[in-house]
Amino acid sequence: MSIFSRKKNQDEEITEESSTSVDEVASDSEKTYETKLSFHPEWNVTPQEKYVYKFNLKQLEPLKINQLSIHGFKILPHDEGFVVEAFLRSSVQRGIKIEEVDLILLDETNEVFARKNFSLERAGTLESNTARPWRFFFQKEDVVKAFTPDNSQVNWRIAFEIKQGPSQEHKLDLEKTWADSVSRDQTEKLEILVKGLPELKPGEFNLMGISQQFDSNQNLQVTILLRNGHAKDLTISSLPLAVYDAQNDLVAKGSFKLNNFIVKNNTSKPWTFIFPKDLVQKNQPDLSRWVVKAAEN
Repeated sequence: MSIFSRKKNQDEEITEESSTSVDEVASDSEKTYETKLSFHPEWNVTPQEKYVYKFNLKQLEPLKINQLSIHGFKILPHDEGFVVEAFLRSSVQRGIKIEEVDLILLDETNEVFARKNFSLERAGTLESNTARPWRFFFQKEDVVKAFTPDNSQVNWRIAFEIKQGPSQEHKLDLEKTWADSVSRDQTEKLEILVKGLPELKPGEFNLMGISQQFDSNQNLQVTILLRNGHAKDLTISSLPLAVYDAQNDLVAKGSFKLNNFIVKNNTSKPWTFIFPKDLVQKNQPDLSRWVVKAAEN
């Protein structure tokens, strides 16, 4: 039974059925994911350039689930600094937008020789299991140490800069509609739950089922925690989900469209998703144990 009592019009409705391949975000940490080349729609790429990009991408190791990675494969010294070509790679099981990012260039001794904050709004959405080539211009004022990189990819690399600050406690984040509709006692229970969960690794994002119940119309209501261990807010536009019961049988699956849905950095956000009756695939499931999974697109 659900511990929450909220109005239906505050929940997201399913709009379409998701694909059949499903992976459990929280526990399937050993599986690896190849990333497919994804060009920005405004890029005009010749067949020869596409071949070079594919070749460089093929050299990279696959990602584990829910990883966001950057890999530089070309650096061009410039009178005003350096131009770096790199792959932005994601195995996060949904499309993500990165508004801005702090990047560093390191030499073969792992010393920083340049750093800069970049806006990535123009890069668009990075879909699940894709690699998007992008160019980064480090200007002279961004160089912090004299260094001459080469294109061997041996004596330099690009990386996300994880800035060390005071330890920030992972917190509960409630949408205003939730804060206005749940009781103080329910909020306190959620806060205790969030504090008691295993700590997220930097950059990790996962899902955790909280409660489920069938309503009077036999629609399945599932409340989950969306947990964001990233240093940046994540905007989610769609979320394919599947629910499995204690027998590991598929109970329901579908894809949720979300409007301006943001999970703030280092927070967990609860949300209720409704699977209509026609997307429920098992009658009388055994929900003594159950799991919600993110479906691959």
